[in-house]
Amino acid sequence: MKDKLWKQFIDEDERGLPVLQSSSGISRRTFLEAIGYTTAAIALTSCATPEQKVIPYLKQPPEMTPGVASWYASTCGGCSAGCGVLVKVRDGRPIKVEGNPEHPLNKGGLCPVAHSMVFGLYDAQRVRQPLIGGKAVSWDEADGRITQKLAEIKASGGKVRFLSNTIISPSSRSTINKFLSQFKDAKHIIYEPVSSSALRLAHLRTHGVETTPSYRFDQAKVVVSFGADFLGTWISPAAFTRGYSEGRDVNARKGDMLRHIQFESRLSLTGANADKRVKISPTEESAALLLLARLVASKSGASASTPQAIAAFDSGKLSAQTTAAIESCADELVRGRTRSLVVCGSNDVDKQQVVNYINNALDNYGKAILLGSAAQAGQGRDEDFQTLVQEMKDGGIAAVFVLNANPAYDHFAGADFSAAFSKVPLKVSLGPSLDETASQADVVCPTHHFLESWDDAEPVSGVLSLTQPTIAPLFKTRAYQESLMRWSGDNRSYYDALRTEWQTTHLPGQTQFKSFDDFWDKSLHDGVYLPPAADSAVPSFRNEGLDEAAARLATPIDSEGFTLELYPKVTIRDGRFSNNPWLHEIPDPISKTTWDNYASISPATAAKLNVTEGQVVRLKKNEISVELPVLIQVGQSDDTIAAAVGYGRTKAGTVGNGIGANVFSFVEYSNGTFRYKTGGITLEPTSNAVSFAKTQTADSAEGRPLIKEYSLTEFVGGHLHEKSEEQIDLWKPHDFPEHKWGMVVDLNACVGCNACVLSCQAENNIPVVGKDEVHRRREMHWMRIDRYYDESPEGTTTRFQPMTCSQCDNASCETVCPVLATVHSSEGLNMQVYNRCVGTRYCANNCPFKVRRFNWFLYPHDDPIANLALNPDVTVRSRGVMEKCTFCVQRIEEGKIRARNEGRSIKDGEIQTACQQSCPANAITFGDLKDLNSKVSTLRHTKRNYVLLEELNLRQGLTYLGKVRNDGEDLEG
Repeated sequence: MKDKLWKQFIDEDERGLPVLQSSSGISRRTFLEAIGYTTAAIALTSCATPEQKVIPYLKQPPEMTPGVASWYASTCGGCSAGCGVLVKVRDGRPIKVEGNPEHPLNKGGLCPVAHSMVFGLYDAQRVRQPLIGGKAVSWDEADGRITQKLAEIKASGGKVRFLSNTIISPSSRSTINKFLSQFKDAKHIIYEPVSSSALRLAHLRTHGVETTPSYRFDQAKVVVSFGADFLGTWISPAAFTRGYSEGRDVNARKGDMLRHIQFESRLSLTGANADKRVKISPTEESAALLLLARLVASKSGASASTPQAIAAFDSGKLSAQTTAAIESCADELVRGRTRSLVVCGSNDVDKQQVVNYINNALDNYGKAILLGSAAQAGQGRDEDFQTLVQEMKDGGIAAVFVLNANPAYDHFAGADFSAAFSKVPLKVSLGPSLDETASQADVVCPTHHFLESWDDAEPVSGVLSLTQPTIAPLFKTRAYQESLMRWSGDNRSYYDALRTEWQTTHLPGQTQFKSFDDFWDKSLHDGVYLPPAADSAVPSFRNEGLDEAAARLATPIDSEGFTLELYPKVTIRDGRFSNNPWLHEIPDPISKTTWDNYASISPATAAKLNVTEGQVVRLKKNEISVELPVLIQVGQSDDTIAAAVGYGRTKAGTVGNGIGANVFSFVEYSNGTFRYKTGGITLEPTSNAVSFAKTQTADSAEGRPLIKEYSLTEFVGGHLHEKSEEQIDLWKPHDFPEHKWGMVVDLNACVGCNACVLSCQAENNIPVVGKDEVHRRREMHWMRIDRYYDESPEGTTTRFQPMTCSQCDNASCETVCPVLATVHSSEGLNMQVYNRCVGTRYCANNCPFKVRRFNWFLYPHDDPIANLALNPDVTVRSRGVMEKCTFCVQRIEEGKIRARNEGRSIKDGEIQTACQQSCPANAITFGDLKDLNSKVSTLRHTKRNYVLLEELNLRQGLTYLGKVRNDGEDLEG
């Protein structure tokens, strides 16, 4: 990163916001206000004031070059994983988020949600200024109302509660605690609608510390998961995907490649990538864990300390298939002892306690499981939230402050919460949107988007990062920390408080810098600070309560009907980003369905109930009833219904309202935690039906060798596919005098998460077309992830294949275009000339990969705020024009210009496509094929490299590395 990208703000403007004064007298903040919003945005009365005219610089600030992007290191605010990001800013406005390769957790990778955050910044339906009783007021009025009420509460000794989701910022937590310390009885309640609190509570039982450990998938040789979707949504999926792909890097680890076994009842993204996937009934999960615990204890020599309930467990009620799979799994885990890892996605403390016992018996703590560097994600305590609801219901709470939590929508008893919430005399929302909970607040004090904010983060103990603003606040919002400070009598800016916190807490712990300004600048520049590691011994394992937990799990639960499994989708998650159309239009990696949630059932169950795909069914349990369309899903347990949470919003915004159905009502609270699997569900077919908007309807490759796959034994032995025959060309070969750009996709690394698809959309101004157009097969994504199933007696095997324009030398699209709108460049790119295209669509018909997209309409760009997300380096296409992947030609040209200006050749890896740069699995390699030492050239000469549809002799610039499946034979002996 360049030094000019981390300039800090040192003065304040008339609103108390920190600014940096340049030598010209025009501040960076003023520049953002004057130039960054564009003329259209400045015309909006709701934008930042004072209004200023757009005028050219008489003297250009040294840190700004018009037309050249600046990059700022920051921290993603999409979830509590706290991934490091680099924010691309063009002419004062953020337009793209990429992963920070210097961050030790995600290492440059990002999930789809992170890529969508830029669009969330420019959401015109964010709350634009403070509200009292739903009416717009000034900040002085809002502060006056709240300060008066708080003074009365202090005098009366009333109870105050601060309700938020997980906060991974130490400085923000300190600010909250200082605010709460003013009151006699005040608590910070952390609430997560998709909770993982059982992990923390289980470690409190077994190790005496309430924490979520760090899982090192890159250090494991055998990974066994019981329903934990760690590649999709569990805890920190981007970081886990990077570690998982490193563990499965067959070129580096060869026979030591990670082996992955998944036990689950629904087909998850993680299960789809497993070497061995075992379909189990939800009612078998407890018994499977107890059997595994018993076998691991006896085979590892830990049987002497095995609790009686585990040692005497009778697995007779397990199916023969599940029993055999568990026995084989136990053998592999014991052989991989100290280099194995067992995880579980259940929010049942008893199950997590048994998992901890298994990991301890395998000596995994301190190796693949680190308690010293604990993850800060998922800090919620479900019991605390239930207590809060009861306190409010009893009328014992004087004030509740709500930050980024929406229990009126996503709590299983949302109506009860709303009724209790209404009894609180002072209700203040600090969130950015007027959601189902904020709309019930007396006062709304909207906070900034994280791209407008200062903050810090500690996603894992010992890994600190900073969040810095990349644009002035678009609206009259204020950092929630600053609001709390104002109401505590502290008139400093949060920026000053943040610097003071770092100077007090972190400067003394390092020795590299004597000056705090130097330390701060370096931390801001890198985006991450790693303090000296403290010695932390692994707490000893405690068996207390394990026998009772195992006995509870061993008790059979008789439940008629189906088991409903609730899960968050990779994109929509718990529904907090439901107003983001990018996330709705990205297809689900498994079902390939957009703009909907549904009730997934197995083919056998659908046949038994005589229901068809798209038919609406009614799910019922007691008084709870929800209607959802059926999606028939292979690989799912016959007694399981799976449905995604995060849908059915009523106050998300114009995009998110009314999409799907809210199934949070089926969540149950039991033994101190929220449960997302519930039995006793009945399914009643109705006469209604819908048609899903899918991006892929052919689930099978139909025997075609589209994805080549080998066992690990074959790969290590070198027994791969035969070398292809020489093709006879009818065409004169192209001449590539300087560069020949090429791409290689490693199918062994790709997990199908769709991060590349959304990154491409953000980079290339790809429009959202809506459910109706996707249903007509008119989606516009330049890149797609094809998903294929193979059914066998052993189960369902799933494979993923990223697909984009292959940049063919013998391109079939070029030969049929009557106006030469698609032509070949001297650098091997298949170019689309938009102003020549007349829309015959002959090229799309002739493309064997079906990766060309046609603009059927002039897609709307009427929102001047949303238009700020557009990349000025890429043309916005018009109606009647064909478009497709360009290998990010704008990035190629930028790299060439930079190298030419510096008088050097282009370095290998210097130019990265958007899909490549943020792939969390590091599955995509791009470079110059003319450079025989480049990584892309080296990979194309490996034995795993193959050409898709090679018999067509298209001579593609895109090739693939075959998938390697670890069959477990390398573990023998």
